[in-house]
Amino acid sequence: MKKIIYGLLLLILGSHWNSWAAARLPVLQEPVIDSAVLGEKRNLVIYLPWSYQNSQEHYPVLYLTDGDIQGPHTAGTIDYLAKFEQMPPMIVVGIVNPPETRARDLTLTPSEKQNPDQLENADRFLA
Repeated sequence: MKKIIYGLLLLILGSHWNSWAAARLPVLQEPVIDSAVLGEKRNLVIYLPWSYQNSQEHYPVLYLTDGDIQGPHTAGTIDYLAKFEQMPPMIVVGIVNPPETRARDLTLTPSEKQNPDQLENADRFLA
């Protein structure tokens, strides 16, 4: 009988825990920007902290490459740590790097080809 009561209690508490957790998930936005420096459109994946919508506070921003792959777990880790006050909540901006431009955008320009008047490769991407 105790097992049944404990099981029901866990089931009830578990359902409330899940609704609490779901209500506090980061908000996802996926805008497309037109990069004048790269001369192409780029997809972004932006994760806003759950408290962002109703806040007038300023939040730190973390930018990361491969945003479609690295963004979800990075935003989840930050959200988890922020809930336990181990770090501040922050906005995560993931820049999507398609396979056809990834090597170009994330590779440093060799020193013999560097020209301060013309940005190339990763320098252009950062700009």
